[in-house]
Amino acid sequence: MLFSLFILFVSLPSLAQRDLEADYPGVGGTEIESVSTTLPEYVKYVFNFAIWIAGALSLFFLVYGGFLYLTSAGSPSKMQDAKDQIIASLLGIAILGGSYAILNTINPALTKFETPDLEKFEIPEIIHHEFKPEILTEISVEIPPETIIKEKLFREERMKKIMEFGVELTELSEDSIKNSLNLQSDAQKCKCDYGCDPPQGCTQPICVGKCEKKETEDGKIKCMDRCEGKTCTSDPCCQVREDIDENKSLNRANISEGFLPLIKEAEKEVYELNLDMDRLKKSMSLIDDCNFLGGNLKTFDQFESSKGYYIDEKDIKVKQIEYWEEIDPGSNPVSFYCSVGGTVQNYLGDSSDMSEEEIIEYYDSAFQTVENFDMSCSIPIPFGELVDKSLATTTELIGEIEKIIQTGEKMIEAIDLLHQKVSECTSINCSPVCQCHCCGADCECTPCNCVGNPCPDEEIRKAMEKIQEVYEGIEKIQDKIEEIIKEGIPEIKENLSKLEERTHVCISEEKVAPGAVFLNCESSIGCIGPGGYILQNSSMCSCSASAVCEEEFPVLDNYSCQVLGNCNEFNFFCCRLKD
Repeated sequence: MLFSLFILFVSLPSLAQRDLEADYPGVGGTEIESVSTTLPEYVKYVFNFAIWIAGALSLFFLVYGGFLYLTSAGSPSKMQDAKDQIIASLLGIAILGGSYAILNTINPALTKFETPDLEKFEIPEIIHHEFKPEILTEISVEIPPETIIKEKLFREERMKKIMEFGVELTELSEDSIKNSLNLQSDAQKCKCDYGCDPPQGCTQPICVGKCEKKETEDGKIKCMDRCEGKTCTSDPCCQVREDIDENKSLNRANISEGFLPLIKEAEKEVYELNLDMDRLKKSMSLIDDCNFLGGNLKTFDQFESSKGYYIDEKDIKVKQIEYWEEIDPGSNPVSFYCSVGGTVQNYLGDSSDMSEEEIIEYYDSAFQTVENFDMSCSIPIPFGELVDKSLATTTELIGEIEKIIQTGEKMIEAIDLLHQKVSECTSINCSPVCQCHCCGADCECTPCNCVGNPCPDEEIRKAMEKIQEVYEGIEKIQDKIEEIIKEGIPEIKENLSKLEERTHVCISEEKVAPGAVFLNCESSIGCIGPGGYILQNSSMCSCSASAVCEEEFPVLDNYSCQVLGNCNEFNFFCCRLKD
């Protein structure tokens, strides 16, 4: 039925003026007279018709049930059937009326089925705005990889602090070894044997039992020994207890005031180094995302040149956005700027200055690909490899700092173990010696001495060897950190300075012929590279592929990238059209 109504509704526009082939009775004030009747009117008609039929049927069955009840005298089963019929009819009428009342209460429109009048919508006039030079803007994000390397990763204060980690760990360990050796020596002075008359507080035996006298054949009195040693008490280290406590106290002070703060500072430094490494990786990702060939990525010199042109000649507003507020790229030539917004890129100039053909030619030229074989890329700028070398060096430095953390933790464990073993120097390990003496009329069990070794000497010796073993690895860590900070990092900074000069020379028209461009490895493939060879693949973009680059950047000699994976991805060349 619903499908039929849908078909009828779809065909209404073509049947609007036709009369109906059958007469439909009016129901509830609704009549169907022509095919121009709308779908809501049809639905309302069907709804009213269904209500009318349901009401009529309910009334009929109600009357029918009353008739059955009146004619069922003497038959209990028929009377019950009649009652059920009447109840069912009344229930149906109640459901029918209740449904209508609920719909009308929720929303009266649900029972009216009226087509609302649609408001006329007027399409506003489209206003075309013309960009004027005075409202044009250029917005660029600062990408400071070189600043992150020089002033964050390898800043002087940080390197000095990391060097002090190794020095402090060495000094703390040496002092702890001295205290621990004294502690071992003190433990060796602990003893059970203090004689039958020990000093106050030193080890004393406890004896139990009673001796008996017995007269021998020669008339002498003999003592029958039933004396038994029970335990030894007091301190076997009584004479060196103050020294033991002092050395333990010194070691605990080294732990709480030295090792633990050092470990905490080293862990903080590892966290911050990783954070700056992530920033450097992020900056490289930003360079990769910014379309260099499309002209959206600029070096510092290019940005300053375009900035001066926009502001001085075109009165265009230029805005720089700091990606990291705490990192200021300053005037480092190996800083980049990526255009991320503004209206200047959509502005071609005054329309009177360009014809329609010139505008079409402008856009066509923007999408044309320039053949690379006409470019000479003789000046390699191994930026990607130096960034990768910086990341690898930082990773190596973090590894050494983590060794400092692990060594400090191992030293604490070894000192704690030594203290534990020295604390096991107790009288429990001593055995009491008792004697039976007859003095006058009585025989008594007299305490005499304690014998044995109160300390676990072998375990104390092993704990001391563990402390010395941990200390022996510290010197190697300190030497490695010193090598990285005093040799590796200065080389990286020196090579970055060379990159600055090369990048500046490439863009500066005073030193390089006009038309020089800054191309990355991928864009340089097909060009003539250093030595006159055509760059056929990315491997030829590595510094080691060029004798000139390898000579000037020895830090990259046979260097294999470890962090970014493809070390050639961010290598650049200074290129210009061939003569």
